[in-house]
Formats: sequence, C-alpha cells, structure tokens
Amino acid sequence: MAQQPIPQAIRTWLDQLNWGDHHLQWHIERRWDRFAASDVFRPPNARVIPFALSQGWTRYPVQEGAASNGVEFLAMHRAMILALRKTFPQHRDIFDGWPRVPTEPNDANNPVPPNPNDPESTLPLAIDLSTGADRIHDNPGSFLSDDELGIFIQTTDRPTLADPLADSDDPGAGLHNYLHGRFTDPGDNSISMGNPQVNIFNTMFWRLHGWIDTMWGRYRAATGKSDAEPGYIAALRTGARHMGVENIVFPAPHHAAGGAAAKRPARAAHGGHDHGGHDGHHGTTPIQVPPAVMKSILALIYACPPRPSRRVRQGIGTVLANVNFTPPTPNISAMNACIADSAEAYSIVDKGPKDETNISQLRSRVTAARSNLPPAYRGAIAEPFSDLIEDLTVAGFNSILANDPGREGAAGALLDVSQAIIQRGERYRHMATRAFQEIISDLYDGFLSAEDREDVKPPDEIIIAPLVKWGLPDFGPYTWTVEALSDWDIKTGVVHLPASHSHTGLMGWATLPHELNGHNILDADDGLKEELEVRVHAALLKAKLPAHLASYWSTRIDETASDVLGILNMGPAPAIGMIAYFRGLRSIWEQTSAELSNQGAKEDSHPADLLRGYLGASTVRLLDFSTSKAWADVIKKETDKDHTAINLEGIKVSQAHAVKSAQIVAETIATVPLDALEGHALIEVQNWRNNDEAITHQIRQHIAGIDGATLPDGAYATHVVAAAISFALEKGNPAAVLRRAVEILAAMNVANPSWGPLFVRSRGDLVRHRTVYKYTPRHGDQPAMAAAPGEKGKPKPARPKAKANRKK
Repeated sequence: MAQQPIPQAIRTWLDQLNWGDHHLQWHIERRWDRFAASDVFRPPNARVIPFALSQGWTRYPVQEGAASNGVEFLAMHRAMILALRKTFPQHRDIFDGWPRVPTEPNDANNPVPPNPNDPESTLPLAIDLSTGADRIHDNPGSFLSDDELGIFIQTTDRPTLADPLADSDDPGAGLHNYLHGRFTDPGDNSISMGNPQVNIFNTMFWRLHGWIDTMWGRYRAATGKSDAEPGYIAALRTGARHMGVENIVFPAPHHAAGGAAAKRPARAAHGGHDHGGHDGHHGTTPIQVPPAVMKSILALIYACPPRPSRRVRQGIGTVLANVNFTPPTPNISAMNACIADSAEAYSIVDKGPKDETNISQLRSRVTAARSNLPPAYRGAIAEPFSDLIEDLTVAGFNSILANDPGREGAAGALLDVSQAIIQRGERYRHMATRAFQEIISDLYDGFLSAEDREDVKPPDEIIIAPLVKWGLPDFGPYTWTVEALSDWDIKTGVVHLPASHSHTGLMGWATLPHELNGHNILDADDGLKEELEVRVHAALLKAKLPAHLASYWSTRIDETASDVLGILNMGPAPAIGMIAYFRGLRSIWEQTSAELSNQGAKEDSHPADLLRGYLGASTVRLLDFSTSKAWADVIKKETDKDHTAINLEGIKVSQAHAVKSAQIVAETIATVPLDALEGHALIEVQNWRNNDEAITHQIRQHIAGIDGATLPDGAYATHVVAAAISFALEKGNPAAVLRRAVEILAAMNVANPSWGPLFVRSRGDLVRHRTVYKYTPRHGDQPAMAAAPGEKGKPKPARPKAKANRKK
C-alpha cells in the first residue's frame, strides 16, 4: 500500500516541470546544516554537500525547524496541490488526503507498513505521534501561528544559533518526517516515500500532504485568518514560484510581450538566489545523483528521532568509540568523598516541594500543569489522574490522607503522582528534572525498545517511561510501578529521588538502573519474573547450597533481578556506586559506621547489602568489556571490607556460601535463555562493552573540561551517569561532578514517548519498591500500616506491606 503510482498523465506533467529535482533541492537546502554535520562521518564519495554545491545549490538562510520555515513548508506544498487540482480536476480525490492519519497496521485503506529501518516496524504508530496527530486534527486552534503549526507537523529540528542541531522536546512533533520514513518501502526506490526526488510520483505522498493541507485550512478557519492576508499571499506566491506554477496558482492579466511584468525577474523571499526555484533549471532530465550520495540523502532527509527509541543522537562530537579501545584500570581512590557526599544528601534539610493537601488547589494545579506535559504523558498520566481527583469528595480525599500518615499506601501514591505532574508542569528545578527524566527514559528504553530487542519479541506490556519527581529523603529512591497505579487507569509509573539529589548525592543516581531496569521492566514481559524465580531457586539447589539460601534469593527475585538488569544496562557504575551510596545512607539512617549491612530481615524484600555487593561483582564479571574482571575484583574487595557474620532471616550464612550463591544468581538471571524471551538471555538484550567504556571515557574528559573534549557521537544518558560516577570515585568532588552531569543530561533530554476513594485490584499492589530497606533490629518488630478506608460500597485501597521504623 505504500507504493501507489499516480496516473501517468500527472507524472508526465510533473516530469515536464522537473518537480522531482526542485523538491529534492528544496529539502536539502533547508537541511543543509544536518547534512554538513553528517558528512564529517562519511567517505568523500558519499558526502551530500559537495554534490549539492556541484548542482549550484546553496544553504538556505532559514533551516528546517527555524522560525518562518513552517509557513514556507505549508505554502510550498499547498502551491503544489492547488496547481494539481486546477490542472487535473478529474483527480481531485488524490489530493484530498487522509481523513485522519492512519495509525494501525490493519487499517483497511492505508495500513501502517512494516519498515526494518524503523524501531516500530511491527507496531502501530507511536503513541506520542498519534497524540500529536490528534492534536492537529482535533484542536488546530491550539497552535499560535501558521508557522508554529507547520514546524510542529514537519519536523523535530529546532535549530538555534548556539546549537544548529537542536531538537524539539515535544514527542508529538515531526509527524511529516516520521510518516515519510514509516511509509517508505525499502525494497523499491522507484517512487519511495523516503526519496523527495521521486516520492511526488507516489499517491501516498499526496494523501499525506493533502491531510496536512486540510489541517492547515482547519487551523486558519479556527483562528479566523483570511486568505486575503498579505503575508499568506506572499508565502503562497513564493512557494508557487519555487515550483514553477505561479502562473497557475496566481493567474495574472495578460501583459504584452516586453511589458514590465515580463521583465521582472522572479526571486524568492530570502534574497537573490531562488532556492529551489525554476530560474536556474531547465529541461526534463532528472539529475543523476550518485548512489552513495543518494544513500546518504535518504538516511537523513526525513530523519527525526525514532519512537520509541532507546537513544537520541547527541551532536556531532568526535568519533572515538570502537571495540579496540582499552578501558583504564579501575580507580576508586576517592571512595570516602563519595560516601560523605551520599551522607550529606540525607543530612541536609531539603524536603522538596510541599505536597498539595487541599483538594481544590490540587485539581487547579494539576489542570494547569498537565498542559505543559508532553502529549504522551497527558494521556498516560495527567488526564486519568485529573479524572480520579475530580471524582474525589473533600471528605474522601481527607480520609485518604488521614488513614495513611506515613504516605506508604494510597495517600503516598496519590500525592506522588500529583507531584510528578505538577513538578514537570511548573518547571520545578527544571534542569535537574529534565536530567532526571532523560536517564529514566534511556534506562527504560534499554530493555524494551525494538532497537535493543533485536530478534526478541516486543514486550507484552508496552508503556511509556515513568515520570519523575523530587521529594522527601525519608524513603530514599523508589518507584511506583505502572502495575501499582493501573487501577486508576494510569499507564505509566513514577520514579522518586530525594530532592537533595538534584544537587548532591551523586551516588544516589547509581540506584536508578535498579529502579527502572527492574521494577518497571520485569513486568513488561509476561511470565519473566516468575520464570526467573523458578530458575534461580533450581540453580541454587542444583549447586547443593543450603535450601534456605535458595528460598531467600528466589523470594527476592524482583529486587535481585533489578540489580542485575541495572548493571547489564550501565556497566560497573551501579554496582560500585551503590556500595558508596549504601555506606553513606546507613551512616545517617542507622547512626552507625559507614558500612554495608550484614542483616537480611524477613520483612525486607531486598537481599542484604553484602549479598548485593557480591551480586554486583558477579554480574560485572559477566560483562563484555576488557576490564570487567578487574572491576569485579574491585567491587568484591570493597564488599569484603564490610563483611561481618551474615544473618539472613535469623540464619547465619558463611561468606563462601554468600559469594557462591551470588555468582550463581547473577549467571542465572543474566545468561540463561528464557522462555519469556523466546529462548534469549537478558545479557543478549543489554551488555556493556568496550564501545561503551570508550564513550564513557571521553565523557569523563568532557566533565573535566579538558580542551577539545566533546560529547562523542553515540553518547547516551547511561554513559553520562556512568562517567560521572566513575569520575567522582577517582577524582572526588562528587557534588561538582553531579552539577556538570545534570547540565549534560538536561541538554540531551527530549520528552518521552512522550489517578472516589481510590480503588485497586489487589491489596498488595499499591506498594513502593525501594532501593534499600532500613533495617533497625534494636527497635524490635516492625508494625504494619493500616489501610485507608474506601467509600461506602467500594473496595478498600491496597493495604501496604509492612515498613520499617524511620529515624526523624
């Protein structure tokens, strides 16, 4: 369906006007900066700019995505459509466009096709882009101008003087470019939607642009704009002149030969050269583009960040990442400084924004904030939450708060979701929040994106990355999973860091791979967590280790697998960083020396700290980079420093059994082929290699401010956090390193694809998943929290699991 030739009579007419070449020129000149940057990495025979210059083409002053480019984009294509409708009235239906953008593979008339170059090739249109299409169709008046509408539809490019390669942070943007790529047939280039020289011969091109043109008309009608406006007429005339159809779109009175109109040269709006116009081109023979150059053009001409995608390309940088890179020897000489920084994060008074406990004010703030969220998050979390609190009575809301004073259950989830929406919408600590969201999005996509699951089926549960929030330090890092919030029709989770971690406590960021790659990933594949539990239990029994160890590890599979998955995604940084973090945190929470805990309480869903240290070392040893063994030895040595008699649920465990069991658990979770992943192992989906170490090494130079050091091509959020952690562990000054990392992550961030009394399906669903449990045996048994009551006739909210006493 993506290859639908137009009638031959129309094609002949287009050939006579040489529209294919002019369409190609129009787009190349307006993406000149992108091609110039990408040419750096290409062999000479595949570079686009030298070819363009050889054709007499030059850089257009207004690049794609810049101010006034949007209205030019709309006007040029409208001029084409008007000329075709006037010339071929019998084929007007071809140019009317889709009634709505097709979004599904099983669409009867315009099925969304598979595309091996698109991470969503087997899926419907990405949720964020579908939401963007809905906004364009259903709420055209929400755009401020013709230009804003055109830019939003066309592209994700948002060039600035400081960064000519900057991208939009709105995941609904760039529908035009995305659909050109999505409807490209890689097996047939004769009228490919991805090639502007020939796609005008494809009916699908006109269906897409007919829809865009109709939406532009809807916008102008919704905002009361007149087609007699001089600015509109000028833009349309310029577009018509570009394509050589000014006399068709604007038929003028007859002028005698030699009259003033005949002598007036045609010029584009931006100077003497008619970029993409007909003045300098004659004849009907298409330009012959060398195959290597055309390949480069096709790779970028309609490119926009793919959705969903694990990574976002960052700048141009320097080519350095290669498998021959030898990582440096591990160095954690500044461990004590990082421990002190972690303790500082919990000793300073930084409670973050105060929870809104007035239901009227809460509704008002959420309503105002949700419009500032990316479209995907409006539908996934803001709108369902607004519906939830709209139905709450004042008495019902107050009873929820009163019955969960510790904020462990219903009230905790309710207020945290509201804070996630409000903080993003009200731009609370905006740079740090953007940085936090970027690493969360990257970690989330690392196991679920099509890019990383090559030859592995798509996840059974497809949701967008969790929204982030800052808050009280009492609980440490934690997450509300999408499963915990699903009974409120919320389609994503919430991840929390103490507010202090926005400016100190760098090692706390080492816990984020655990939070994301575990609790929010394990439930994405049906049966994965259950299969891991069974396999771990069986492997430990097979190794003839004590039965209570097999039971201990397997019943903590959620937290255990979270540690392993985080290391597979980010390398050794989470393993060594969490040791520094736990030491600092324990020194504040427990008022003890800065040591890893040797206690495994029955109530704690996490393995004891010492076991987590050994598990981290064993997992790092499995990674595919050349110093993995050295890093594993360092991590084990650090864990050994804190070793005292290990007590798991009242049973003493020898150090040898602890180390051996951790090794077996790591190998089972990471390397055993799993039925839930169609016979693939988790380490096949994610691994840390020399390439990742090479990128991390250069980011460390960038953090240090070394002259000439830039972010390398292929630098992702996981690399930045890994670089920051390893740099601080070696050089110290973790607070300054965190500030630099936040700046980098915030610059990388793009929004991602991208709540009466409360009812939940199961009493145990609504619980936080913490990174660390506060074990305080001297205070005795831990009391259970009471559940908040439901309104009459409705089930009660979930009863949270038991929690530990907390030092104030």
